[in-house]
Amino acid sequence: MSAMRTGVLLSVLAAMAVVFAQEEPPGPTHRNPVRVWATYGSGFGMLLGAGEIGAAFQTGHRLFTARLAGTGFPFLGVAMGDYGFLYGLSTTDRYTNASASVGLSYVSGQLSDRRVRTVGIPLEASFTVVPCAYVGIGAGVFGNLNLTLPFCGGVVFLRLGKLR
Repeated sequence: MSAMRTGVLLSVLAAMAVVFAQEEPPGPTHRNPVRVWATYGSGFGMLLGAGEIGAAFQTGHRLFTARLAGTGFPFLGVAMGDYGFLYGLSTTDRYTNASASVGLSYVSGQLSDRRVRTVGIPLEASFTVVPCAYVGIGAGVFGNLNLTLPFCGGVVFLRLGKLR
């Protein structure tokens, strides 16, 4: 478990370093439009399937996200998920968006016959291609560091909203 936690943390830190390295374009012609979107994604995680639903608000490079993310297979009695609020940085151009975020979450899950409830630190990094102003397609990774059962997953997602 320790190696997995370290790997997830290093991945998020590397993604944030890329976002921090981006510079603002010079001059008064630079715009910082507000972007708002909803995300739905599914994929695979450390407990089989994974999914994520969220809403985000971006102004300039600042990104605020509310999400529900999880991994598991509830029919087998194994599932972990979080309800989190994240703050991160995002870099955007006309056709792409990359972001990394960290925050605070309530973690809930089931491990066999044991119910789990705790607090965790949610992590998230994503890359989106924006073919038109209101639709984006991308991929991302998410994780949650908590004392009970840290978990992670990867998703392919659809974003709908004001993306440009």
